[in-house]
Amino acid sequence: MPLFFGHATHPEIFALAGECQRVGHTRAVVDHPFSPFVNLTIAQMTQLGQAGVNINFTYDEISPLLGVDPFDMYKAIRSIGVDHVTLSSDCGEPLFPNSVEALRQMRAYMEAFGLNKAELKTVCCDNPAKILGVPLAA
Repeated sequence: MPLFFGHATHPEIFALAGECQRVGHTRAVVDHPFSPFVNLTIAQMTQLGQAGVNINFTYDEISPLLGVDPFDMYKAIRSIGVDHVTLSSDCGEPLFPNSVEALRQMRAYMEAFGLNKAELKTVCCDNPAKILGVPLAA
């Protein structure tokens, strides 16, 4: 079963990450790490990725509401490594575009900054499927 850390504090996030690593749980996720509710640094995100935690970046973070620079998101992905990153829309807000458009925009930014097609497939398709326990298509 996937374990999403929610809006935990930094000590709670790292305690959960340590416990997941201890028991071999590989389907743990920190969601919207740049948001003010989570507010992790790229170094902290990288540390969590090295511990096997997946980092999920959302459109919400790069939207005008939060205003994270998409290039900072790209730098974080490069630091963490694509094997521990997912992208999602988080578009429940009426001010946001629909989920498909949000993901299209995120993919376009990440590709413009340097993620290749295979890396985009990894962060948008393969990693989410692994987290959800869905068999990967051939």
